[in-house]
Amino acid sequence: MPKPTQRPVVAKRTPAQAVEANTPREPTPDEAAAAVRQMLKGRHRAADLQKAAQTLAEQLQNAEFALEATLKMQEHYKTARVNVVERERGLGAREGTACLLLSDLHPEEVVLADTLDGVNEFNPEIARQRIVKLIEGVRWYLATVRERGNDAGYKVRDFMLLILGDLISNNIHPDLQENVALLPIPALLFVLELIQMVIDSLLDDPLIETLHIPCVAGNHDRMTEKIRHQSFAGTSLATLLYHFLAMLYAGNPRVKFQIARSGMQTVNIYHEKIRQFHGHQFKYKDGVGGITIPLNKRIARWNKTLRAALHVYGHYHYYYDQADAVGNGSLIGYTVASQDWGFSAEPAQQAMFLIDPKRGKRLATPIQVQDWPTWG
Repeated sequence: MPKPTQRPVVAKRTPAQAVEANTPREPTPDEAAAAVRQMLKGRHRAADLQKAAQTLAEQLQNAEFALEATLKMQEHYKTARVNVVERERGLGAREGTACLLLSDLHPEEVVLADTLDGVNEFNPEIARQRIVKLIEGVRWYLATVRERGNDAGYKVRDFMLLILGDLISNNIHPDLQENVALLPIPALLFVLELIQMVIDSLLDDPLIETLHIPCVAGNHDRMTEKIRHQSFAGTSLATLLYHFLAMLYAGNPRVKFQIARSGMQTVNIYHEKIRQFHGHQFKYKDGVGGITIPLNKRIARWNKTLRAALHVYGHYHYYYDQADAVGNGSLIGYTVASQDWGFSAEPAQQAMFLIDPKRGKRLATPIQVQDWPTWG
């Protein structure tokens, strides 16, 4: 016969032992501390996740805002190029487009009078005063060249404000970091206000039907240590400011912006082109012929690719007028740097001229915004 299966022997427990086995055991101090650490770790993990989610939400919101701003900028890039066409002339009147060059403002820079024997003094408050004088000078110019009653003159219905860059001094050199009253961003906001003053004054003129504002950046406006050619406009604070201005005046049908996507662009006035650039593209090396030699050589080369009847530039803080080029002065005027570089002193001024559809550039003159102490 098969042997019966042997059952395991189970130790018998007393009632006290059974109660003790079913009663939860108090954790040791080490176990309690480990449990607390685990709980805190879980709470910290939850807080970290919540913070990360909040950060992602903020980044998403900022990305959406940046995308919206970028799309608006792209819309401005796609706007039609400046194209001034000849209009029907009235009896005895000639059609003309008035042009003002605006560049080399440097409104945050400080020039002390005793460093230049009293020839010049400059700071943000003086910059504002000179902008007011510029506005007064433009009004005087328009009143001078316009028709009056039956007297012959120009019917100025188009105005071109050509902004050529170097709106601020920026902190691109150690010397500039030591001689400014405003940091770059406050300086940019200040110059935004100054340019708005000029634009609003032109819009106050009821005879100006269209205000064209073509813009290029300057070398001082850059955000990079050295000048970059391919990304010159895309790494410039001036380009950013131009788009802000275009957005501010987007609802005004009288204002037309053309913002350069490189360091140079052309605008169409009547039957000719104007080439607009800041001026750092050619170098003046103190030759006997002055700035004319390097300028004329560069114009000849550029015209082989695309001919322009007129070239406008700034950069050298020196007013200059020849048949096919106009160089702009500056708002800051004569500085110690100008003195050290050997430049002749001239008053703070900006260039203005008129384009006649039949005769081209006419009536060019500097609009002086500084009381010049001597004729030397």
